[in-house]
Amino acid sequence: VLVVAGVFGAPEQAGSQSLTYDFYDRGIHLAEFSILGDTTASTHFTVRRRDLRNGTWGITVAVPRDGQMDHPELEIGSLGNFARLGTISEIDWSALRVVAWPDTERVYVRHRELTKLVDGVSVAATRWAVPNQSNPIDLIVGGDNRFIAAIFPRSDHVLVRRGFEEFTSVHAWNRSTMSPAVHGYRQLADVTMRARDGTRLATLVYLPDGPDSKGPFPTILIRTPYGITNLIDVYENYPARGYALVLQATRANAYWDPQNQSEGTWNPMVAEAADGADALEWVANQPWSDGGVCMEGGSYVAYTQWTASMAGNPALKCLIPNSSMGTAFSDQPYRGGGFVEGMAYYVFWMLNKELLPDRNWSDILHHRPLIDIDHYATGEDIEQWNTLLEHWRNDEYWQREDWYRGPGPRNFATLQISGWFDDDVTGTQSNWDLMSRTSSEPQRLILGPWNHGFNSDRSLNGFHFGIDAIRDDIWLLKQKWYDRFLRGVENG
Repeated sequence: VLVVAGVFGAPEQAGSQSLTYDFYDRGIHLAEFSILGDTTASTHFTVRRRDLRNGTWGITVAVPRDGQMDHPELEIGSLGNFARLGTISEIDWSALRVVAWPDTERVYVRHRELTKLVDGVSVAATRWAVPNQSNPIDLIVGGDNRFIAAIFPRSDHVLVRRGFEEFTSVHAWNRSTMSPAVHGYRQLADVTMRARDGTRLATLVYLPDGPDSKGPFPTILIRTPYGITNLIDVYENYPARGYALVLQATRANAYWDPQNQSEGTWNPMVAEAADGADALEWVANQPWSDGGVCMEGGSYVAYTQWTASMAGNPALKCLIPNSSMGTAFSDQPYRGGGFVEGMAYYVFWMLNKELLPDRNWSDILHHRPLIDIDHYATGEDIEQWNTLLEHWRNDEYWQREDWYRGPGPRNFATLQISGWFDDDVTGTQSNWDLMSRTSSEPQRLILGPWNHGFNSDRSLNGFHFGIDAIRDDIWLLKQKWYDRFLRGVENG
């Protein structure tokens, strides 16, 4: 095992720009890093970044050699510091099978030998991976020990040497069948949607912007109880590729997002069918909408997709539920007729209830009767907790949100994603069974050796599932799904 730390290896020719690396977030080019100088202390980097909101590139910033490892301009989010990545080229990777880099906490092994054409020349390289780490960074190193790429598979973040994109997912994103990321985006001002009972639901709308951004647009709708103010940071890739993006806060949503609060009372799982139906109708009838809607999100945000589908609105073309909850009696709060006492944590968290000083979760979850857990844990009588326990039968209270009982039609496609060790996997399994039997549109399922935070682990609880347990094409598949069912692109 070789352990290495240092700085970028010297460029091949003094005084020349020898290498440029490009950073891509889900196939969108967001930054470029160039190495300039020679073997002396004059070696430095230049950095240029793209503002995705306005679709423009900023000025080139020069970073001198001193202080590179801590310079904020060289930070690349999940991939770390660009200067540190440069130490990769100082290692004789071709002579090794195991390398600890940049320290002993991260041990890389050879994973796959690759050969690609670069400017018409066959280039050999190796993909190196950390077998047992959560949220790992993979590396691609050439046969000449040159650093080619760093890859964060879960988020599809790629830093790649210019001209070598064929070694990464970037080449797939650049195919002509993919919606190009040529747009900026803008937020519509003063948007509020009223539900059928008059309740105002906080809603943020982002539209593609720029000279080539002519609507109306296909729309991606996300309904969540977990806050929407900063959610554009996660999903800005969609308006950049020409889709309208609608972010809606469910009733009385997260207390930690006071800037965009919806009205109403928070009662888990019982208002989403009606509110989701209203949201679909509202979106489809906006002047910026072309009438086609898909939905996305995980866990409860997947639940809001299924409940919205009960309306049978033909505007709904597809769903992408990740780690989806099932209905109230197939997953939670009741599973197999038994109450899932872990709901206590969820209810107290969503309502910002603090535990009494002498209480711990082990004692709380063992407390009986269940209906008294709220008072035992917090000293309060919590209406939402009582309601969950009072409706211990699959009665009308729950059935109004039960999409298994819905009359249909289910003429929409789904790309369902979950893990074998996800505590909500029963929801995904039952949803898959339902759609396989009843839908006239394509259905796809991805189940990996993952927990609720899907596609992030190569091992769990001491069991190792192999390096390919994490995929680097999940976001690519999502985009292809939208292009196919909202734009009609024949992309396989």
